[in-house]
Amino acid sequence: MLLIARGHYSIDCILAYYVTTRMWWIYHTLAHNNILKTRGAHNFFDQMWWWLIFRYFESKITTPLPRKYSIPLPRRVKNYLKSCFRRRNQESTAEP
Repeated sequence: MLLIARGHYSIDCILAYYVTTRMWWIYHTLAHNNILKTRGAHNFFDQMWWWLIFRYFESKITTPLPRKYSIPLPRRVKNYLKSCFRRRNQESTAEP
């Protein structure tokens, strides 16, 4: 929509897509390979300034995280929303 409204140049959007996808790819490659989390001749990333920061944030993660997603809301709010959706679904299926 920004391109259509001419709020950004096309090159801005293309570069943003390229940079974002490459950062995501590099981070997840590092996060899922324990060999790349250790210092040594096999790891060229350990010469980068951000590698120490990455290693600090990933130091307590020993196994891959499960693919389980949730909404970060208090339990009371989640239960209330669930009951609202259940009630709404029951009302919509009860109508002829």
